[in-house]
Amino acid sequence: LNAQWTVWNGGVNQKNIKRQKVQNEITRLNTEQSELTIQEQIAQFYVQILYTKEAIQVNEKLQKTAQSQYERGLEMMKQGQLAKAEVAQLEAQLSSARYDVTSSQTQLLNYKRQLKALLELDLNTEFDVSGSIPTDEQVLALVPSAQEAYAKALESRPEIKSAQLAIDAADMQLDIAKRGFY
Repeated sequence: LNAQWTVWNGGVNQKNIKRQKVQNEITRLNTEQSELTIQEQIAQFYVQILYTKEAIQVNEKLQKTAQSQYERGLEMMKQGQLAKAEVAQLEAQLSSARYDVTSSQTQLLNYKRQLKALLELDLNTEFDVSGSIPTDEQVLALVPSAQEAYAKALESRPEIKSAQLAIDAADMQLDIAKRGFY
């Protein structure tokens, strides 16, 4: 009779099962990390859209101011109180203000397109973001201290837990190799 049967392998099979459970947990945490990354990107685009809307309003007011200055400059030039070069500079400022408005509007459309892509919405779907930009006091009231933020990240961020489990899995792999020697 000839048979190959492992009587004892140093507990390698049990360690492999434990290591696979740790790997499964790492995979779950990586999925959770991806979900958080998407949520963070959505929040980032939301804030960018709000700030860009605010920038459009500011640029439109600057454009109106530049328009009135240009018109006033034309009137003053007709009366001989302003040189043609100065009117040309006012016209350049008006053109620059128009460009800023157009650029801000393009940025807004781009951020909306990126948000639609992230939310997997049809690009032809019309939607807008509502809300207002919080004041500095409102924002600072929500910001924790650096130590609190660090401690919270250590206990809740999936990438940190995943890295710790990867270290544990590597230690288990080393232990499995040692048991294979026995």
